This record gives sequence, structure tokens and C-alpha cells, in this order.
Amino acid sequence: MGLGAGGLSDVEARDVGIGDADQGVALAWAEAGIRVNAVAPGYVETAINAAGRTDSAHYQRIADRSAFKRWAAGGYREPRCLSCKR
Repeated sequence: MGLGAGGLSDVEARDVGIGDADQGVALAWAEAGIRVNAVAPGYVETAINAAGRTDSAHYQRIADRSAFKRWAAGGYREPRCLSCKR
């Protein structure tokens, strides 16, 4: 795993960047009456967290934090969805 901005992991840096982009677009388009929403699925099953997911208590603790009470399936290229509407 490489390092992103400010010593963050690549994944953390990407998520911070996407979150800032969501907010930037929302602020830029607010005066035009366009609402911007971003959704992230929460914890995603990846090779990086495979070892931690073998502990069922840990897995459930994390799952309980999400809206759907489960981890998102792996394979996401980008775990956020940006929606804009007037």
C-alpha cells in the first residue's frame, strides 16, 4: 500500500479527495438550485481487510455501524455515487 496525501493511505486519500469534491460541487451549484448528494456504502470487503473479517465479532461490530448492517461487496472501483438534481 502506498502513501497518499499527508501520510494517508491511498484509499484514505482518495476518499478525502472525493468527499471534498462532493462538497465543492455542492457549493458551486447551490446558487443555481442544484442539489448534490454523495453516498458511500460504508465498509467494503477487500483483500486489505480479509484477515480482520475472519473474526466474526469484529466483522459484526463493523457491520452494525452501517445502515444495512452488512459490509458492501468488494469489486467497487469507486465506492461513492454522486447525484445532482435541480
